[in-house]
Amino acid sequence: MRILSALILLTLLASPSLAADAVRVAASVGCDDKAIAQKLATAINAELTKVNGVQVVDKLPQSKLLVFAKKDEKGAGWSIAITHMSNVETYFLGSKLLQSEQSDAVAVKPVLSHMIERDGFLTRLDVVHFDGMTDTDIGVLARSVVTDFLAKLPAPQKP
Repeated sequence: MRILSALILLTLLASPSLAADAVRVAASVGCDDKAIAQKLATAINAELTKVNGVQVVDKLPQSKLLVFAKKDEKGAGWSIAITHMSNVETYFLGSKLLQSEQSDAVAVKPVLSHMIERDGFLTRLDVVHFDGMTDTDIGVLARSVVTDFLAKLPAPQKP
C-alpha cells in the first residue's frame, strides 16, 4: 500500500500539467544544542519560504538541505556541515516509468518508489566554521546557506 500511495503521489507531482509548479524542497537541521537547532531550523525555513518557485515540504522533496552544527570541544566556535541532496533525477525517471506497463518498468516500480522516499543523491558537501551562534550569526548562516542551496538546485527535468 505504501508503494502504491508513493507512486500515485509521484505521478501527480510529475505530471506535465504540473511541470511549472514550484520545486519541492525540504530542510533538516541537526545540533546537540536543541535551542540552536530550533533557531537555525526556523531561520533556514524562513529564508526558503521567501523564495518564489520553491515549496517547502515535509515529504517527498525533490531537493533537500541538511545542516549539522556542533560546538567545538574547546568552545572556540562552531563547525557546520552543509549537505545538498537531490532526487530530481529519480522524480524524472518515475514520471517516465510510472505510466508504463511494460514488464521491465513494472519490475522497477518498487525500487523506484523506495528511492523516491529517500533523501536522494549527495550533490554537495561543505564544512564551515563560525566563531559564535548569536541570533545575528544564525541569520547570516541561514541566508548564505539557503542562497547557495537555491543557486545549485538541479534543473527540473521535463517529463
